[in-house]
Amino acid sequence: MPYVYGHRGAAAVAPENTMASFIKALEAGADGIELDFQMTKDGHLVVIHDQTLKRTAGKDGWVKDHTLAELRQLDAGSWFDARFAGERIPTLEEVLDLARDRLFVNAEIKNFPYRYPGIEEKLLEAVRRTGFPLDRLIVSSFDHVSLQRVRELEPRVAVASLFSHYPAAFNELPGTVLHPHWGVVDETFMQKARAAGRKVNVWTANDPWAWERLVAVGVDGIITDDPARLREWLARRGGGRGRGTAG
Repeated sequence: MPYVYGHRGAAAVAPENTMASFIKALEAGADGIELDFQMTKDGHLVVIHDQTLKRTAGKDGWVKDHTLAELRQLDAGSWFDARFAGERIPTLEEVLDLARDRLFVNAEIKNFPYRYPGIEEKLLEAVRRTGFPLDRLIVSSFDHVSLQRVRELEPRVAVASLFSHYPAAFNELPGTVLHPHWGVVDETFMQKARAAGRKVNVWTANDPWAWERLVAVGVDGIITDDPARLREWLARRGGGRGRGTAG
């Protein structure tokens, strides 16, 4: 049975990419979490999906133009529900500390439209400082140049190519893991992925009919907004915990 990864924590039930959301995923029995991170004006890595602040923190402007102290003042929870008022934008290190020895972490590098110089080095520094196990980490990105840089810096880290369309050549994608949109995956895709020696974790599947199809073709992991619901569905279906290692 596949691993269950909580998308941005448990984005269906808590404000995405907040500590509240990651704790919900942990409580739901997720095997891992997916998160997105950006870099602040003063070089800190913070967990937030958008390069701009408006949607989830209610402020005009870009993450890159604010210091960590400035971002700490923002409310990252009220947009979702008043119950989460006061949730802060967490640092990557805070999330790694929470997840260490308890969850796999799929950390997505956001390098578009703005590129963060040195973000790959900063990521690996955070991993080292927190003592997060390398075999529980996957670094993913749509920016395959960034993934190649991570592998140059630390070959032991699993990297995963993100894509939403069927790839022309599986062997040309960096890393040992593929992270396609779930709708791309079918039996032929899985056969080609296995022939290329790749694991497959899909994003972002939220419906039982999609889960059934993905389990049937043998994906390694499912990223979902509601890890509790997927975990319950797998239990009813007779599925145990996930298999293998991160990458």
